[in-house]
Amino acid sequence: MEEQLFSRTDRRDAAATAALLRSLADDLESGIGFDALAGEDVDVGVPTEMDIEFEVDRVTTDDGETRDLAVELTWDPDDERAAEETESAGTDGPPTTDAADTTTGPTNAPGNATPDSQAAFEVYRDRADEWRWRLRHRNGNIVADSGEGYNRKRGAINGLESVQRNAPGADVELED
Repeated sequence: MEEQLFSRTDRRDAAATAALLRSLADDLESGIGFDALAGEDVDVGVPTEMDIEFEVDRVTTDDGETRDLAVELTWDPDDERAAEETESAGTDGPPTTDAADTTTGPTNAPGNATPDSQAAFEVYRDRADEWRWRLRHRNGNIVADSGEGYNRKRGAINGLESVQRNAPGADVELED
């Protein structure tokens, strides 16, 4: 028996479609969910392993010919639970592909923030459709930001992780 949990059809140009697919890939790699489906009330979980199927069809009708590319990911829901248990145990998620950075997500990602934290990092898309991060105090004020946009969500996360790693003991230099 099959139950459809989510369906959406959009018409996008090639650049917007590529951006959506990159965002889905970033969401999958992050191990924290599919933010690309934001605004939709669907929780598909994030598997630790999955099967992927590619299918390309040529469809000929009286109106002409079209092409259909289908990408299907399937996984066992038990794999989702294993990923959630690993995450709640405090271990890191999937490895990144950047050899220079071996961390997998912000150290204050949901579920990892310290209870006495006065601020939280936010990773978001700006109006130019680039990824940025900002550090927002609990009073709502932005106390730091990335200062630049990134093409990939992972780039913004790498930037904020660099701040987290390198700033704790940073000197304060005052100019006259």
